[in-house]
Amino acid sequence: GTPFPPGAHRQGDWVNFTLMNSNSSSPKLYFCSTSGEDSNEDFQVELDPNINRTGDIWHCALKVPESIDAYAVSIPELDPSN
Repeated sequence: GTPFPPGAHRQGDWVNFTLMNSNSSSPKLYFCSTSGEDSNEDFQVELDPNINRTGDIWHCALKVPESIDAYAVSIPELDPSN
């Protein structure tokens, strides 16, 4: 994915996700369907700082099925002892 533009942007079957956070370890993205049906397509992705981080910007591009219509972000804080 690319670090710009900020937010989530669908480009065909792909979605580019970008968020800015300088004080976190690897954020997690959670994807699900809100249709009310059980979906085997729900999934989560933990971002890798060596691949998905440029400065303070976390980013990735993912192929996201059309049935997935909601996402959430979990941003863990850095361990102050490190």
